[in-house]
Amino acid sequence: MLTVLLTILVFASFAGTFWFFHRQAAALAGRALEQAEARAARLREDARRSTEDARLKARDEAAQIRLDARRQLEELAREQEEEMNEQELLLEKEAARVESATEELKVREAELSRRQAALQQRHNTIAELKNQRKELQAQVPAAVEAAAKLTSDEMRDQIFRSLVETAELQAQENLRVWEQIPEADFIPKAKRVMGIAMGRLARTEVQERPSHSVSMTMAQYQSLLKLCDGSIERLGELFKIPVFSQLGDDAVIRFDTIDAVNRELARRVLEKAIEGGRQITTWEALSDLWQKKNAELENEITGYGRKAFKLVGIKPKAHKEIIQLVGRLFFRTSYTQNQWLHTIEAAQLAGLIAAELHLDVEVARRATLLHDIGKALTHEVEGSHAVIGCELAEQYGEEPEIVNAIGAHHGEMGHESIYASLVMAADAMSGGRPGARREQLETYFDRINDLERAARSFSGIQEVFAVQAGRELRVQVDSQRMDDDRTMALAAEISRKISDELTFPGQVKVTVIRTFTAQEVAR
Repeated sequence: MLTVLLTILVFASFAGTFWFFHRQAAALAGRALEQAEARAARLREDARRSTEDARLKARDEAAQIRLDARRQLEELAREQEEEMNEQELLLEKEAARVESATEELKVREAELSRRQAALQQRHNTIAELKNQRKELQAQVPAAVEAAAKLTSDEMRDQIFRSLVETAELQAQENLRVWEQIPEADFIPKAKRVMGIAMGRLARTEVQERPSHSVSMTMAQYQSLLKLCDGSIERLGELFKIPVFSQLGDDAVIRFDTIDAVNRELARRVLEKAIEGGRQITTWEALSDLWQKKNAELENEITGYGRKAFKLVGIKPKAHKEIIQLVGRLFFRTSYTQNQWLHTIEAAQLAGLIAAELHLDVEVARRATLLHDIGKALTHEVEGSHAVIGCELAEQYGEEPEIVNAIGAHHGEMGHESIYASLVMAADAMSGGRPGARREQLETYFDRINDLERAARSFSGIQEVFAVQAGRELRVQVDSQRMDDDRTMALAAEISRKISDELTFPGQVKVTVIRTFTAQEVAR
């Protein structure tokens, strides 16, 4: 019972405590709720006030924006209205202009229609007149033949013969006039023109003469001999020229040929083979080197040909074989004068002389540049280099006057134009100028002796002197045995004999002197 009472008391105690704390918590919660409601009321009032202020401010700003927008719209509308007014004025002016232009075009169209009608009428008239002319032209030959009692071919032949006769008479008259002018009047003019040309031309540089041999040590010679299977002459089969060796302290390989290009090719191949002896160890390698050097030399020759045309100042419009022939002259010499430089120098001289004489400068230069192309083939073709060059130029399409100038520059052909004489003069000036050519002392004395011997072979000769380095031969004859006519004939015979039997650079002037001497003794 007591336990029950204690339990009830404990329970009652706990219940009272719980109720007390519950009442305290409820009171605290009520106060917190009241504070929260008051705070919420204040926040709602603040929010209402802020919202009202923002609404008022937004209303004022919207009103201001509407006001500004309306002002802008009014301003834009006013500007557009003004622009539209200006456009209307422009359109009215343009419409007026178009209307005026349309009226003008209508007037022009009417005028053009009138002119077209007039042109059509004129065209019809011209066509009718042309038809009438054709009819009359068709009737003319028959009428003329009937009146002349000759056919058209016969009349054409008569007119042609008449023109030819007139031209021949005029040429004869001109020839008589020129023949009456003393030759002495032309000599100063010719000397002046030649002097001007020589003075304007700068002398070309001296070109070394290509070597005919290659020197090497005995060790190099033995290595080369092994390549040739013990016979050095086998090189001639590869080089297509005779090859000889000369042994001494050193070895010398000599090329015995007048083919300057093949000689130069052989020299280059042999020098390269010696230089690169370690690489050239078989005959096949030497043959390959020859093929390579041959191709290089061909390209070099073409380059020299084109360069010659360029230096002379004419376009290289020529057959490729002509260009090759001009280039091959670079390796050809005559009395130690390089023929490539000689042709260029002579062509420049010919151009200067042609300009002084008011001739075609390009034709003069071209004919002179090609005048010695035959020398490139004199080792292959029989005959004079002038004739060979003439045939080659004709074969490759050069002009007839150039062909004739090439063939006539040494007198083998007749001169058909002034350019043939011009080429001959330029060739003689280039080959005969001081320092252009030189000879060995023995050859020089042999040539002088041959000139004097050729003159002494005629009867009536007293003294013979070769002067000016063999360019002039002075012959003194016996005045008792020869008269003036025989003296003139003797000069021609001596010059002919020298031309036919001797070889000499340039030309040789033959002067025959006949003097009469009267002598008495005074005592």
